[in-house]
Amino acid sequence: MPARTLWKGSISFGLINIPVGLFPATQEHELEFTLLHKKDLSRIRYARFCTAENKEVPYSDIVKGYEKGGRYVVLSEADFKKAQTEKSKSIDIITFTSEDDIDSMLYLKPYYLGAEQNSHKAYALFLEALRQSKKIAVVQFNLRGHSHLGVIKPHDNMLVLNQLRFASQIKKATHVESAKARKFTKAEMGMAMQLIERSTERFHPEKYKDTYIQDLDAMIRRRKAQKGAAEAPEHPKRERRTSKDKGAKVYDLMALLKASLDEEKAKPKRRKAQPKHARARAA
Repeated sequence: MPARTLWKGSISFGLINIPVGLFPATQEHELEFTLLHKKDLSRIRYARFCTAENKEVPYSDIVKGYEKGGRYVVLSEADFKKAQTEKSKSIDIITFTSEDDIDSMLYLKPYYLGAEQNSHKAYALFLEALRQSKKIAVVQFNLRGHSHLGVIKPHDNMLVLNQLRFASQIKKATHVESAKARKFTKAEMGMAMQLIERSTERFHPEKYKDTYIQDLDAMIRRRKAQKGAAEAPEHPKRERRTSKDKGAKVYDLMALLKASLDEEKAKPKRRKAQPKHARARAA
Protein backbone atom coordinates (compact mmCIF):
# COMPACT_ATOMS: atom_id res chain seq x y z
CA MET A 1 0.00 0.00 0.00
CA PRO A 2 1.58 3.34 -1.05
CA ALA A 3 2.33 5.90 1.65
CA ARG A 4 -0.12 8.76 2.08
CA THR A 5 1.14 12.17 1.00
CA LEU A 6 0.95 14.62 3.91
CA TRP A 7 1.60 17.70 1.79
CA LYS A 8 2.50 18.66 -1.76
CA GLY A 9 4.53 21.73 -2.69
CA SER A 10 7.93 22.63 -4.04
CA ILE A 11 11.49 23.39 -2.97
CA SER A 12 12.62 26.86 -4.07
CA PHE A 13 16.23 26.32 -5.16
CA GLY A 14 17.21 29.70 -6.59
CA LEU A 15 14.84 30.24 -9.51
CA ILE A 16 14.18 26.51 -9.79
CA ASN A 17 10.98 25.09 -8.29
CA ILE A 18 11.27 21.38 -7.53
CA PRO A 19 7.78 19.85 -6.96
CA VAL A 20 7.90 17.41 -4.05
CA GLY A 21 5.59 15.39 -1.87
CA LEU A 22 6.02 15.15 1.91
CA PHE A 23 5.72 11.62 3.32
CA PRO A 24 5.97 10.32 6.91
CA ALA A 25 9.35 8.76 7.65
CA THR A 26 8.52 7.38 11.11
CA GLN A 27 5.82 5.22 12.64
CA GLU A 28 4.74 4.85 16.24
CA HIS A 29 4.61 1.37 17.79
CA GLU A 30 1.83 1.68 20.32
CA LEU A 31 -1.02 -0.64 21.28
CA GLU A 32 -4.39 1.09 21.47
CA PHE A 33 -6.48 0.17 24.48
CA THR A 34 -10.18 0.85 25.05
CA LEU A 35 -11.49 1.79 28.50
CA LEU A 36 -14.13 -0.76 29.58
CA HIS A 37 -16.48 -1.24 32.50
CA LYS A 38 -14.95 -4.03 34.62
CA LYS A 39 -18.38 -5.53 35.35
CA ASP A 40 -19.65 -6.13 31.80
CA LEU A 41 -16.77 -4.98 29.51
CA SER A 42 -18.95 -2.26 27.97
CA ARG A 43 -17.16 0.79 26.58
CA ILE A 44 -16.60 3.88 28.73
CA ARG A 45 -17.35 7.17 26.99
CA TYR A 46 -16.06 10.61 27.87
CA ALA A 47 -18.74 13.10 28.88
CA ARG A 48 -18.41 16.90 28.75
CA PHE A 49 -19.77 18.15 32.08
CA CYS A 50 -20.22 21.74 33.16
CA THR A 51 -18.73 22.09 36.67
CA ALA A 52 -21.14 24.91 37.59
CA GLU A 53 -24.39 23.27 36.41
CA ASN A 54 -23.22 19.67 36.93
CA LYS A 55 -24.70 18.50 33.66
CA GLU A 56 -23.46 17.32 30.29
CA VAL A 57 -23.27 19.99 27.59
CA PRO A 58 -23.23 19.55 23.78
CA TYR A 59 -20.01 20.13 21.87
CA SER A 60 -21.59 23.14 20.11
CA ASP A 61 -21.76 24.96 23.48
CA ILE A 62 -18.05 24.53 24.22
CA VAL A 63 -15.47 27.28 23.58
CA LYS A 64 -11.72 27.49 24.13
CA GLY A 65 -10.42 29.84 26.79
CA TYR A 66 -6.92 30.79 27.94
CA GLU A 67 -6.46 31.78 31.59
CA LYS A 68 -4.73 35.13 31.92
CA GLY A 69 -4.47 36.98 35.23
CA GLY A 70 -7.24 34.95 36.85
CA ARG A 71 -9.67 35.50 33.94
CA TYR A 72 -10.40 33.47 30.83
CA VAL A 73 -9.85 34.99 27.39
CA VAL A 74 -12.15 33.16 24.94
CA LEU A 75 -11.01 32.65 21.35
CA SER A 76 -13.28 31.66 18.47
CA GLU A 77 -12.43 29.39 15.54
CA ALA A 78 -12.07 32.53 13.42
CA ASP A 79 -9.40 33.80 15.84
CA PHE A 80 -7.41 30.59 15.46
CA LYS A 81 -7.62 30.79 11.66
CA LYS A 82 -6.34 34.38 11.71
CA ALA A 83 -3.35 33.29 13.80
CA GLN A 84 -2.46 30.51 11.37
CA THR A 85 0.16 31.16 8.73
CA GLU A 86 -0.79 31.30 5.10
CA LYS A 87 -0.94 27.90 3.43
CA SER A 88 2.19 28.38 1.35
CA LYS A 89 3.19 25.39 -0.73
CA SER A 90 6.83 26.38 -0.87
CA ILE A 91 9.81 25.06 1.10
CA ASP A 92 12.02 28.15 1.17
CA ILE A 93 15.76 27.72 1.52
CA ILE A 94 17.14 30.22 4.05
CA THR A 95 20.79 29.22 3.83
CA PHE A 96 23.19 26.29 3.49
CA THR A 97 25.34 25.12 6.37
CA SER A 98 27.40 22.24 7.74
CA GLU A 99 25.48 19.44 9.45
CA ASP A 100 27.87 19.73 12.42
CA ASP A 101 26.55 23.26 12.99
CA ILE A 102 23.06 21.96 13.97
CA ASP A 103 22.67 20.99 17.62
CA SER A 104 21.19 17.48 17.86
CA MET A 105 18.68 18.73 20.48
CA LEU A 106 16.97 20.76 17.76
CA TYR A 107 16.01 17.73 15.64
CA LEU A 108 12.33 16.89 15.99
CA LYS A 109 10.90 14.70 13.22
CA PRO A 110 12.02 13.42 9.80
CA TYR A 111 9.96 13.32 6.59
CA TYR A 112 10.72 11.86 3.18
CA LEU A 113 10.62 14.25 0.22
CA GLY A 114 9.58 12.47 -2.97
CA ALA A 115 9.96 13.85 -6.51
CA GLU A 116 6.66 14.88 -8.09
CA GLN A 117 5.52 15.41 -11.69
CA ASN A 118 8.43 16.29 -14.01
CA SER A 119 10.86 17.29 -11.25
CA HIS A 120 13.05 14.16 -11.26
CA LYS A 121 16.09 15.75 -12.97
CA ALA A 122 16.04 18.91 -10.84
CA TYR A 123 15.41 16.77 -7.74
CA ALA A 124 18.40 14.54 -8.55
CA LEU A 125 20.62 17.56 -9.29
CA PHE A 126 19.76 19.21 -5.96
CA LEU A 127 20.36 15.95 -4.08
CA GLU A 128 23.75 15.39 -5.71
CA ALA A 129 24.77 19.03 -5.19
CA LEU A 130 24.07 18.69 -1.46
CA ARG A 131 26.00 15.43 -1.33
CA GLN A 132 29.07 16.77 -3.12
CA SER A 133 29.10 20.08 -1.22
CA LYS A 134 28.68 18.19 2.10
CA LYS A 135 26.15 20.85 3.09
CA ILE A 136 22.55 20.76 4.28
CA ALA A 137 19.82 23.27 3.40
CA VAL A 138 18.18 25.22 6.25
CA VAL A 139 14.56 25.77 5.21
CA GLN A 140 11.26 27.23 6.37
CA PHE A 141 7.92 25.65 5.49
CA ASN A 142 4.26 25.68 6.52
CA LEU A 143 2.45 22.55 7.67
CA ARG A 144 -1.00 22.30 9.31
CA GLY A 145 -1.25 26.08 9.66
CA HIS A 146 2.06 26.53 11.45
CA SER A 147 5.43 27.80 10.27
CA HIS A 148 8.26 25.35 10.83
CA LEU A 149 12.04 25.33 10.62
CA GLY A 150 13.86 22.39 9.07
CA VAL A 151 16.88 21.08 7.22
CA ILE A 152 17.03 19.10 3.96
CA LYS A 153 19.79 16.53 3.52
CA PRO A 154 20.48 13.51 1.29
CA HIS A 155 19.55 10.08 2.63
CA ASP A 156 20.44 7.16 0.35
CA ASN A 157 18.99 8.22 -3.02
CA MET A 158 16.38 10.64 -1.75
CA LEU A 159 15.94 13.88 0.15
CA VAL A 160 14.88 13.96 3.79
CA LEU A 161 13.36 16.97 5.51
CA ASN A 162 14.11 17.04 9.24
CA GLN A 163 11.78 19.32 11.16
CA LEU A 164 13.66 21.34 13.78
CA ARG A 165 12.62 22.79 17.10
CA PHE A 166 12.98 26.54 17.44
CA ALA A 167 15.69 27.63 19.88
CA SER A 168 13.01 29.07 22.18
CA GLN A 169 11.57 25.55 22.64
CA ILE A 170 14.74 24.25 24.30
CA LYS A 171 14.72 24.64 28.08
CA LYS A 172 17.81 25.94 29.81
CA ALA A 173 19.25 23.30 32.12
CA THR A 174 19.30 25.57 35.15
CA HIS A 175 17.38 22.98 37.20
CA VAL A 176 19.71 20.10 36.25
CA GLU A 177 22.91 19.52 38.18
CA SER A 178 25.89 19.34 35.86
CA ALA A 179 29.36 17.91 36.38
CA LYS A 180 31.58 20.25 38.35
CA ALA A 181 35.23 20.75 37.47
CA ARG A 182 37.35 17.78 38.53
CA LYS A 183 41.02 16.94 38.10
CA PHE A 184 41.84 13.57 36.55
CA THR A 185 45.12 11.74 36.48
CA LYS A 186 46.61 10.84 33.12
CA ALA A 187 46.12 7.16 33.95
CA GLU A 188 42.42 7.63 34.77
CA MET A 189 41.76 9.42 31.51
CA GLY A 190 43.80 6.86 29.59
CA MET A 191 41.76 3.98 31.00
CA ALA A 192 38.49 5.77 30.24
CA MET A 193 39.59 6.37 26.64
CA GLN A 194 40.62 2.72 26.26
CA LEU A 195 37.22 1.58 27.53
CA ILE A 196 35.45 3.80 24.99
CA GLU A 197 37.74 2.63 22.16
CA ARG A 198 37.23 -1.06 22.94
CA SER A 199 33.44 -0.64 23.12
CA THR A 200 33.20 1.35 19.87
CA GLU A 201 31.38 -0.15 16.90
CA ARG A 202 29.22 1.03 14.03
CA PHE A 203 25.65 1.79 15.02
CA HIS A 204 23.05 -0.52 13.45
CA PRO A 205 19.58 0.68 14.56
CA GLU A 206 17.84 -2.44 13.24
CA LYS A 207 19.50 -4.47 16.01
CA TYR A 208 17.40 -2.74 18.68
CA LYS A 209 13.73 -3.51 19.27
CA ASP A 210 10.98 -2.05 21.44
CA THR A 211 10.81 -4.98 23.86
CA TYR A 212 7.98 -3.40 25.90
CA ILE A 213 5.57 -3.54 22.94
CA GLN A 214 6.71 -7.08 22.05
CA ASP A 215 6.22 -8.32 25.62
CA LEU A 216 2.82 -6.62 25.91
CA ASP A 217 1.66 -8.10 22.61
CA ALA A 218 2.78 -11.59 23.69
CA MET A 219 0.89 -11.18 26.97
CA ILE A 220 -2.30 -10.18 25.09
CA ARG A 221 -2.00 -13.27 22.86
CA ARG A 222 -1.63 -15.54 25.91
CA ARG A 223 -4.61 -13.95 27.66
CA LYS A 224 -6.73 -14.28 24.52
CA ALA A 225 -5.93 -17.99 24.37
CA GLN A 226 -6.86 -18.46 28.03
CA LYS A 227 -10.11 -16.45 28.13
CA GLY A 228 -12.67 -15.35 25.58
CA ALA A 229 -12.25 -11.79 24.38
CA ALA A 230 -15.19 -9.40 24.09
CA GLU A 231 -16.20 -8.84 20.48
CA ALA A 232 -15.86 -5.24 19.30
CA PRO A 233 -17.99 -3.82 16.46
CA GLU A 234 -16.15 -3.27 13.20
CA HIS A 235 -15.70 0.31 12.09
CA PRO A 236 -16.57 1.05 8.45
CA LYS A 237 -13.55 1.72 6.25
CA ARG A 238 -13.17 5.22 4.89
CA GLU A 239 -13.07 5.64 1.15
CA ARG A 240 -9.85 7.21 -0.06
CA ARG A 241 -10.19 10.23 -2.26
CA THR A 242 -7.94 10.37 -5.29
CA SER A 243 -7.08 13.32 -7.47
CA LYS A 244 -5.16 13.54 -10.72
CA ASP A 245 -2.09 15.75 -10.61
CA LYS A 246 -1.72 18.30 -13.33
CA GLY A 247 1.43 18.09 -15.44
CA ALA A 248 4.27 20.43 -14.54
CA LYS A 249 5.88 22.76 -17.04
CA VAL A 250 9.31 21.79 -18.31
CA TYR A 251 11.97 24.50 -17.95
CA ASP A 252 15.54 24.83 -19.19
CA LEU A 253 17.37 23.68 -16.05
CA MET A 254 20.75 25.13 -17.11
CA ALA A 255 19.26 28.56 -17.81
CA LEU A 256 17.54 28.63 -14.41
CA LEU A 257 20.75 27.60 -12.65
CA LYS A 258 22.70 30.38 -14.39
CA ALA A 259 20.03 32.98 -13.60
CA SER A 260 19.92 31.84 -9.95
CA LEU A 261 23.70 32.12 -9.69
CA ASP A 262 23.71 35.59 -11.24
CA GLU A 263 21.00 36.66 -8.80
CA GLU A 264 22.98 35.29 -5.84
CA LYS A 265 26.17 37.07 -7.00
CA ALA A 266 24.28 40.37 -7.05
CA LYS A 267 23.39 40.02 -3.35
CA PRO A 268 25.74 41.31 -0.59
CA LYS A 269 28.26 38.65 0.32
CA ARG A 270 27.27 36.66 3.39
CA ARG A 271 29.70 36.17 6.22
CA LYS A 272 31.03 32.64 6.09
CA ALA A 273 29.77 30.52 8.98
CA GLN A 274 32.41 29.07 11.28
CA PRO A 275 32.15 25.53 12.63
CA LYS A 276 31.32 25.14 16.32
CA HIS A 277 34.84 24.24 17.42
CA ALA A 278 36.28 27.27 15.62
CA ARG A 279 33.76 29.58 17.30
CA ALA A 280 34.61 28.03 20.66
CA ARG A 281 38.33 28.77 20.19
CA ALA A 282 37.56 32.31 19.10
CA ALA A 283 35.50 32.83 22.25
